[in-house]
Amino acid sequence: MISRNTQARTEGYLRLEWHLADQRTQLMARSRPFLVPVCIDDTPQKQAEVPESFSLVHWSWLPAGEAPGAFVQEVLRLLAAEHQPLAAEPHSAAVAASCGARSCSIG
Repeated sequence: MISRNTQARTEGYLRLEWHLADQRTQLMARSRPFLVPVCIDDTPQKQAEVPESFSLVHWSWLPAGEAPGAFVQEVLRLLAAEHQPLAAEPHSAAVAASCGARSCSIG
């Protein structure tokens, strides 16, 4: 969430959380939705004190923090997609069987 309040906080735990989220995206495919910057006031995107990666993705604008139903449904869709099993590639079952699904990274 981005706002005048986050702009005013030049130091704080929220900045650490943003930094950790930014680092985590480095381990993900570009097609995987993870960051959903939401601005709840008139803070200009170009002047926002946020990690650079936040500026590279689409921002949602929710004036006064009011989330319309369409926004909520889109976030729910993104969250549900995160828990969908990946489409199995022909070799993935053999790789998972040989090294254990939890101990190997496929892809």
